[in-house]
Parts: sequence; C-alpha cells; structure tokens
Amino acid sequence: MDCLPGRVDGYLEPFLDSGSVALAVLHEHPDAVVTLASPCTDLVLAWEVARDEPEAFIAAVAFHAERHSDPYFRAELEADPSDPVQRAARFAYLRGTADLDEGGRTRSHFAGALPVRGRPALDPTGIRALSRLLRQSDVTFEVRGPFETLRLVREDDLVLLDPPFGRAEASEREVRSWLNAAVARGASVLAPTPGWDGEVSVDPELYRGWAGMVPVNDRAADERLWGGGQLARRLRAERGDRP
Repeated sequence: MDCLPGRVDGYLEPFLDSGSVALAVLHEHPDAVVTLASPCTDLVLAWEVARDEPEAFIAAVAFHAERHSDPYFRAELEADPSDPVQRAARFAYLRGTADLDEGGRTRSHFAGALPVRGRPALDPTGIRALSRLLRQSDVTFEVRGPFETLRLVREDDLVLLDPPFGRAEASEREVRSWLNAAVARGASVLAPTPGWDGEVSVDPELYRGWAGMVPVNDRAADERLWGGGQLARRLRAERGDRP
C-alpha cells in the first residue's frame, strides 16, 4: 500500500471490517502492535476463530456453502449457535450470501437480510495463510464501540479511519469528534474516501480540513486516501517532497 509510512510501530483500526489495510501493515511491518476493534461481536469472533481454529472454521463454512439455498439461508437467520466455531461460520455464510445493507455495504448485522448471492466462495488456502499471519503477529481483537477505542490510541500510532457512515455509531459529528481526539493524542490518521450514507453519497471531500486532513495520493476522487497533518508530513519527508 503506497500510503503507509516507512515505519509503523502501532496500528489501530476502530471500525474493523475486511481488515485489508491491517493485513498490509502486518505483511510490511511484522513487528507492529496491531489492535482491531468493532462493536460487532460476531465479526470479531469470526476473525478470532479464523486465527485460532482455521480447519474447524473452514469445515463449518463449507458445511453451510454445500447446503446454500433460499430456505436454508432463512433458517440460518433464525439460528443462534453458542459454539464459537459454528457462530463464526454462520456469520461468514450469511455475510457472503446476503444482500447489501441500506448504505450499500456488506452486512455485519442480518436483521431483514435477503439471500441474493449464490454459494459463498471459500478459500481454505487464504484462511490458513491468514491464521498463520495472525498467530505470528502481535494482534489484539476488541469488541468496542469507536469512542471506547480512543483510550487505546498512542502517540505515533497509525490509525485507519473508515467508518460506516449512516450507522448509529458513525454519524458525521461523532466521527469528526473521534478524529479530533485521535489527532490530539498524536496519531497518524489514514482514511479512504467516505462511502455511502443510506441512499445518498457522502461528499468525497468530506474530510478536507478536518484536523488537517489532506489527500495523500493522486487517485480519482472515489479512490483518494486522506491523511492527517502528521501522516502527510511523514509521507512528504519520506518521499523527499517539498512542503
């Protein structure tokens, strides 16, 4: 990823979802202390089970995939397994087959979900590789709301800000307040261009001027990455750019 600083000692993701940036950090900075947080218990559980019990997780997801149909999907909506592996596999199955939520995002909660996709793709090799990477890294998973993660922010941490705008925990006002607090703690903030807020697209320039946020790559508006002032200065220094 071309907008990671040359050194990352600490990384925090307070709105964990796909974790793609976190994985890039782990590959490029294997000694980094990484904290991944979400208020969604089952999302965090799925990550933990993939790390700790990859073979059981693969088998359980495959079980669902082989039985996928509209009636099976609807039955799983009502299921409430207590076993961690089965619960994580149910989450992965529903997430892979359900429609998008009202904001056009992959679901983490399934109330009112509809089955719109075919049998979910299963990548056992990828899950095993993910498990190895997580087990050999210093990664902590937390079930926390965004404001509960603020006390985890340390000076010079790299923080990924990618909130699901439109949900209760990610109003524009609250995200801006969170960002201001993280920057005040000395964090280097990186943020993708914001996505959708219900039926209305979030302004792609939304972050401009928030706590010194500026574009830190040259891509089109929908692929633009934003960085806080500290991160922007670090990247300029590493690239040899003039201020």
